[in-house]
Amino acid sequence: MPDRMIGSPSLHVHTPVNAPTPADRDLPSRAPAPAADQIAAFEQVFAAYADRLTRYVASYVKSWDTSRDIVHDVFLQYWRRQQKQEPIRDVGAYLYTLARNRALDYRRHQAIERRHREEAAAPWGGDSLEPSAPADAERHVLASEIAAMVQRAIDALPARQREVLLLRCEQEAGYREIAAALGIAAKTVDTHFQRALRNLRKMLEQTLG
Repeated sequence: MPDRMIGSPSLHVHTPVNAPTPADRDLPSRAPAPAADQIAAFEQVFAAYADRLTRYVASYVKSWDTSRDIVHDVFLQYWRRQQKQEPIRDVGAYLYTLARNRALDYRRHQAIERRHREEAAAPWGGDSLEPSAPADAERHVLASEIAAMVQRAIDALPARQREVLLLRCEQEAGYREIAAALGIAAKTVDTHFQRALRNLRKMLEQTLG
C-alpha cells in the first residue's frame, strides 16, 4: 500500500558511502579523499534542495519512501559528477531535471506493470474488449509528461523569476517572506512573479501549440 501523503518528509544529509575516509589516504589503490570544501559544498546543496526535491518527486510517485529513494539516487549522481569536477551551470535546474526524469521513468515502469496485470487478469488471456483498459495508464503518463513540460518551462525562466516562482508556488511563501529571504523589496517580488507567470504562459503556449 502506498504511503499516505501527509505532512512533509525531511531528509538527513549523509556523505555518500563511496566518499573515502581520512584513513583511506594511506591506501594508494584508493582515490584521494574529497577536499573538506567539496564535502561542505555538497552538504550545502543537499540542505537547500533535498526536502523540496522530495516533495516534488512525491507529486509524481505518490509515495514518500519511493520519493526519498529517487532523491538519494539523484544526489548520489550529483556527488559523482562533483567528484569528477564536471561543471554544472545551474545546480537547481540540474537536480530538478534529473529528479523529474527519474520520477517519469518510475511512473512509466509502474504503468507498464499495471497494464500487464490488467491484461493477465482479463478474460481469454489478456485482450480486453474495453478499448479504454490501458488508457488510464497512458493518461497517467501523459499527465506526468505535461508536468515535465511545465517544469522545463520553469527551468528556462531567468534565475530570479524562477526563484520567486518556486518560493511562491512551491513553498507557498508570501511576498514579504520572499522579500526577506531574497533581500529585495516586496514590490520587486511582485514584479518578478508577474513576469515569471507571463513568460511561463508564453513558453507553454509555444510548447503545447
